[in-house]
Amino acid sequence: MTTPFPDATATLPARSLDKRRSILDAASRAFLAHGYGATSMDQVAQDAGVSKRTIYHHFGSKEGLFSALIAMRCERIDAELDRAENGGRLDVEAALMEMGHRFMGLILSEEGQSMDRILTAEAVRFPQLGEIFFEAGPENLTNRIAAFLETRAARGEIAIDDSYRAAACFLMMIQGKVVKCAMMCPDRVGGPDEIRQAVEYGVRLFLNGVRPRD
Repeated sequence: MTTPFPDATATLPARSLDKRRSILDAASRAFLAHGYGATSMDQVAQDAGVSKRTIYHHFGSKEGLFSALIAMRCERIDAELDRAENGGRLDVEAALMEMGHRFMGLILSEEGQSMDRILTAEAVRFPQLGEIFFEAGPENLTNRIAAFLETRAARGEIAIDDSYRAAACFLMMIQGKVVKCAMMCPDRVGGPDEIRQAVEYGVRLFLNGVRPRD
């Protein structure tokens, strides 16, 4: 699965890759601790043990650095969806269950929640960040699920006439109120069992609407 970002590491030597990873790790810590607006490239450079010039060489700007972090997060989601699909060997219900559990695990992780809070807080001041995240995150994910649904519709496992809308509905169904609770009142989220039940109920409800009718 391709993401909206080209692979910037494909031709880098090992030493440059190590520097890039160090910069991304330092940037992640800085952004999560201070937010986008309050993070300086001086902070990132000092923490990463590199010069600002090196950061600009690899990422071009602070926006480029933040975009690279978003890309890295989205690549993790893509990788989890690849594992969930299991080469197409699972039936549609089992595959959607796996996708749902893996997706929720990532977005409800401490890092995932912190990144979402940063984007929510900073999107008004830096609207380009919201656009970058939307295209690489929710939009890319919806298109990914839509492609999966089209494949399963071609097999006759489900019947849909708009794969994109169906994918968007599926994602909303498995999230339910859990993601909003995690953002606003995390003590009300419940434990792993409640999250698992929310995903499973959402998958069953979705499939009830798209199963072929005799």
